[in-house]
Amino acid sequence: MNALASLPNTIVLAAEQSGGLTGLILPAVLMIGLAYMFIVPQRKQKQKAAEFMSKLEVGSEVVTAGGLYGTINHIEGDVVHLEVDTDVVIRISKGSLARFETPPVEEAQDAAKPGLAAQLGFGKRAQPPAEPADGKSDS
Repeated sequence: MNALASLPNTIVLAAEQSGGLTGLILPAVLMIGLAYMFIVPQRKQKQKAAEFMSKLEVGSEVVTAGGLYGTINHIEGDVVHLEVDTDVVIRISKGSLARFETPPVEEAQDAAKPGLAAQLGFGKRAQPPAEPADGKSDS
């Protein structure tokens, strides 16, 4: 009976002794993986924002974080003079600019392009063969 009573203690001691190095490696790998998942996307986002800031120039059409559309008139340090309407210029922080505004002409051209389904022929209805211009049929 004494051997059966000490069996749980023996199992616990064996588990504690064998999990030393393995018990430390797994949490370390998980922590490195999580840090990588948080740091890399943040670094890419900062790089993209820095690239956007470097491309800003007078005459660029932009959209602010608040949703205002305008054209850059003047840049002085961290302040941008943005023309939002005829003779209406506001001063905003460079950091509040969100993205470039694409001209509507390009959007209209993109809308005129057929989509992938149309290019592959999906969704088209069968068209009857075209009649000859002279009105005579070959049959």
